[in-house]
Formats: sequence, structure tokens, C-alpha cells
Amino acid sequence: MVPEQFGIRKGITIQQAIFTLTNSILSVLNKQQQAGEMFCDLSRAFDYIRFNILIFKLNHYAVHGTNLTCFQSYLAERKNRVDIASSNNKLTASSSTKEIEYGVPLG
Repeated sequence: MVPEQFGIRKGITIQQAIFTLTNSILSVLNKQQQAGEMFCDLSRAFDYIRFNILIFKLNHYAVHGTNLTCFQSYLAERKNRVDIASSNNKLTASSSTKEIEYGVPLG
């Protein structure tokens, strides 16, 4: 993982991302150079990709053998459920468990 990646990194805050960006821009402007930034919000990009399509694309782009099997195993038989807890962490409600077919699990 590169230091410039701020998303989904434990202990990294939005304030650190803003500081790093601002510091980079000011550093360039202080040198009387032009500054430009490009922002791509990919936060939902993986929420809607179907597992079978992801596996197909990985295979197409030369991910084969053990590497592809590892991805298939990671995505196989994924299940999801929502639990609702009260403020004292006592479970108050749960949804039924359903197998999911899309959305790349993070963590």
C-alpha cells in the first residue's frame, strides 16, 4: 500500500489526507509552479461488481492458477447479515442471513 492512499487504512484520518493534499499544493505554489489535482471517488466502485464478472476479468487479464483460485475462494459463499444493537451492545434485532453475489468484501 502506498502512503498516498488514505482510504480504508486503519489509523489514517480524513484530516491527514486534507493536510497532505494542502501541503503538497502549497509547496508547489511556493515554488511558483502550477498545481493540479484529480479526485476519483471509487468508494462505491466495488459495491456493485458481480463476483462472476470479477473472476472472468481477472482471468482475462492473466490472473490464473493459485492466484485466481485464491480470489475465487475468498469470494465464494459469502454471506451477509445485519445486526442491530442497543447502546449497551445488547443485540436487539437481526436480519436473515443471505448469500451475496456482488460487492467486494473489505478488511
